[in-house]
Amino acid sequence: IRTTSRSLEKARRDQVRAAEDIREAQERVAETAIDNARSIKSAEKTVATAQLDAKKAQLAVNEARRDAAKSLEEYKSKLRGAVHDEESAVLDLERARGALARAMADPGSTDLERRAADLSVREAELRLEDIRKANVSLAKDVEKAQAKGVEGSDEVRQAKEAEAQAHEAVVEAQDGLKQAYADADKATRSAKRSLESANQAYSDGGERIAELSEELEELKAGTDAAAVAAEGAATQTAEYEAALAKLSPAAREVVKELIKYSEA
Repeated sequence: IRTTSRSLEKARRDQVRAAEDIREAQERVAETAIDNARSIKSAEKTVATAQLDAKKAQLAVNEARRDAAKSLEEYKSKLRGAVHDEESAVLDLERARGALARAMADPGSTDLERRAADLSVREAELRLEDIRKANVSLAKDVEKAQAKGVEGSDEVRQAKEAEAQAHEAVVEAQDGLKQAYADADKATRSAKRSLESANQAYSDGGERIAELSEELEELKAGTDAAAVAAEGAATQTAEYEAALAKLSPAAREVVKELIKYSEA
């Protein structure tokens, strides 16, 4: 009985721990659900942000194309204006040279007038030289811009690189979202398995307690029956002794001999 009682007490303590395990497992399931929701929400936000950035990058490419085309037209317009400026400078130089020639040929012109005419020629020559240098540089720039075209322009190329990076970010974000779903599913299944295991342990513990309780009751019942039987035997013995004491010595000897004979 003592062994069974100790086993029953241990089973009951184990059942208390099993109940605590169930509570903890239930909390883990709830916490896992919250964590999963947060992770998925964060991943979805990352995807949305990446998609928005990709859309902005695409718009930036279109804007860069417009800017590049506009810059190319401006280059062409500058080149046309530069040709006009050079022609104007050539005419100014010719006029200055003509004025100088007239001043030098005119006996009535003063030295100051001749010097002023000569200065005008040198200024016109310098202006024409500067314009021609600028036109050469501008012509090279226009040639490079035309060779690159709109798609090969620096601004469009940089915008395309940014767009490619933005699309890569979208792919990475989408992969992250898939992984978040996978991790959430794995964590959920793990938490549920822990809860199922805790419930099973509690159920097994309940069955064990019932078995031990039944066994203990049977042992107690057997012990009670033995005690009653022993008590009855003691009572009969006492009654026998009392009855025997009432007999004469000779009668007692006869009874004892009969008992020995019956036992034999």
